Amino acid sequence: MENESGPGRKRDAFDELQSRIERAIDEIRPKVKRALEELDATVDSALADVKPKVDARMRQAQPKVEEFISEIQPRLDNVLRRMQTKLEELRSELESRARRSTEEGASAAAGGEAGSAEGASAGEGFSAGGASGGMGGAAGGEASGGGAGWSTGGTSSGGGSDAAPGSEEGGGRPGGDAA
Repeated sequence: MENESGPGRKRDAFDELQSRIERAIDEIRPKVKRALEELDATVDSALADVKPKVDARMRQAQPKVEEFISEIQPRLDNVLRRMQTKLEELRSELESRARRSTEEGASAAAGGEAGSAEGASAGEGFSAGGASGGMGGAAGGEASGGGAGWSTGGTSSGGGSDAAPGSEEGGGRPGGDAA
């Protein structure tokens, strides 16, 4: 009884199963090889039949493709040219705005240091320009001394703080102790 369920008996069954599988594969291998060769021949034959038709259709379509390209290419070139022109105009406009902002910011800073009413109005004019879509603080041209408290960026000494409530810059808590 020990021999029937022992490790030698299981090993023999495994070896026998493996040899049966190998024999089955060896029997099928020539049939599979032949089927693959037949499939290759069929595909090659079908391609040989189809290739002239495909080539003829491509030759037939080529003039239409070239006509389409010849019609569309000038349009695409025109669109590209217009886009480049618009981009150049936009770039020059933004550069001139940045230049004006820098010049106005410098004059506002000079006017703000003198403490004159004229400098304050120049600062307000600059801030209004920034708020209406100019380059404003984005170009780095905003003066530190100008503005009516509603400038679009940078720092402003007039009229309010952007600091969060309760921060040290905004005054902190009543009594002066900032948390």
